[in-house]
Amino acid sequence: MRFPTADPVFRKLAWTAAALAVTLAVAITVEVRSWRPAEVVVTTGKADVGGPFALTDHTGRAFTERDLVGRPHVIYFGWRLDPDLTPAALQVLSAALARLQPKSELPEVIFVSVDGARDATMELSEFIRRFEGGWRALRGTEEEIAALARAYKLYFKRLPDATLPGGYSIDHASLYYVMGKDGQFQGAIPHTANVAELAAALEATLAGRGK
Repeated sequence: MRFPTADPVFRKLAWTAAALAVTLAVAITVEVRSWRPAEVVVTTGKADVGGPFALTDHTGRAFTERDLVGRPHVIYFGWRLDPDLTPAALQVLSAALARLQPKSELPEVIFVSVDGARDATMELSEFIRRFEGGWRALRGTEEEIAALARAYKLYFKRLPDATLPGGYSIDHASLYYVMGKDGQFQGAIPHTANVAELAAALEATLAGRGK
């Protein structure tokens, strides 16, 4: 995720606005919980977030939302060539999951690429192997990913960037979407959470929900 200015104030406001997009979309039907001592706000509850999809995973196999039924999962949208936000967010998620117990009940991690033009199956397979835990990466056509992003109320947009292959970067909201065993939306946790905060938020959001 790269912004057209290096102004840290602008970047902070932009990230905050992106995270608030999901919160505002579901505010009528959800409850907001604050975790202490961390200042991490998790939006939870029944809401119109998520839905059916038909994409391809990093092994080249067809994959749909039905393949996730029976296990909670965390979905993160990003792009493989992102020089900063995506890898940092995934590393924090990996470290947070390592703190949770029991390991047999950890949520499955689904990385959805918003850069189908550059994230082919082979590249995604190599990328996802950087993270432990048997994570799965998904890709699709521009139309399929755009439709899924709309279902998750996720903002993303291409921006010119001559320093990257293809001449563009991708500006996108950075959120950890927590989904229950039944595929229902349980919460959206902002990427600003640190490892301890994210672990606590995941544990609390998953406890007793979506079973």
